[in-house]
Amino acid sequence: MPSSVRQQIVDAFITRMRTIKTINGYETELGSNVTEWRATEWQESELPGCDVRDTGESTEVKGQYHYNTVSIELEAKVQSATAPDVVRDVIADINKAIGTDPSFGGLAYNVTPVENESIDFEKKDKSFGGVLMKLDISYRIKAFKPYTVA
Repeated sequence: MPSSVRQQIVDAFITRMRTIKTINGYETELGSNVTEWRATEWQESELPGCDVRDTGESTEVKGQYHYNTVSIELEAKVQSATAPDVVRDVIADINKAIGTDPSFGGLAYNVTPVENESIDFEKKDKSFGGVLMKLDISYRIKAFKPYTVA
C-alpha cells in the first residue's frame, strides 16, 4: 500500500537531513544520526544528531482540494569545544539542505522559513549545544484522498 503524502513528506525530510555531512558540502556531520520521534536521551557517542517530529497539521478546504500544512519540529544536539559556533553551523546547514529542493521532489508547494525556537548550551566536563527548530511544509491533495498529491 502506498504511503500518505504526509508520510512521504516526513520521509523525504528525514532523508534530506541525512545528507548533512561535510562530504556533501555542509559544515557539520548532523546527518550522521537522524531519528524520528526519539524517545530516549542523546548519548555523547550519538552526537551530532537530530530528531524529526511531525507535531501537527492544519487543513484548508478549497473546492475539491485540501491544502494541508504539516508542522515539523527538529531538535539538533552537538558536542564540541565550540558548541555555540557548531550550533549556528547546524542551523545554517539545515536551511541549506531544505533549500536544495523546497518542494521535496514535487510533494510540497511551500516551505516556511525555519524558526529557531530555542538554543541552549551546557558545559560540564565537555561543551554541549542544542537547537529546537520549527517549520511548516504545505502540500495539496484532492479532498479526502491523502495518498495522492494534487
